[in-house]
Amino acid sequence: DASVDLVTCSLSLTHVERLDPVVQEFARVLRPGGRAIISDIHPFMAMTSGVAAFPTEDGSLGIPFVMNRTHHMSEYIQAFLGAGLLITACLEPAVTEEMLPRFPTYPAYPDATRQAFFDMPYLLIWQLAR
Repeated sequence: DASVDLVTCSLSLTHVERLDPVVQEFARVLRPGGRAIISDIHPFMAMTSGVAAFPTEDGSLGIPFVMNRTHHMSEYIQAFLGAGLLITACLEPAVTEEMLPRFPTYPAYPDATRQAFFDMPYLLIWQLAR
């Protein structure tokens, strides 16, 4: 309890069913004045087919992926505040032109991929304090 200065969690919370138990653990281990940095797939991206995909070179086996669960901004905020954490920053980096070729749909449908995803929030990065 109250033993660490920094908690980091990257691209993981989208895979848990409920945020509350995880965020409560972050708050439990943080010292007063401690910080947490959490990054995850943005809920918009999770709702529009963004997944942790692991394509094979030839695509013969399809595209294995890890299922995402959508957590809306309000769910994150409620979990953080419920755990006694203060939100000090929230960043929402968007899909850039350079990222578009990495989308599985891009080789077949580059224009449609650009229209669907360009400038859409891709990540959600929280800075929290206890």
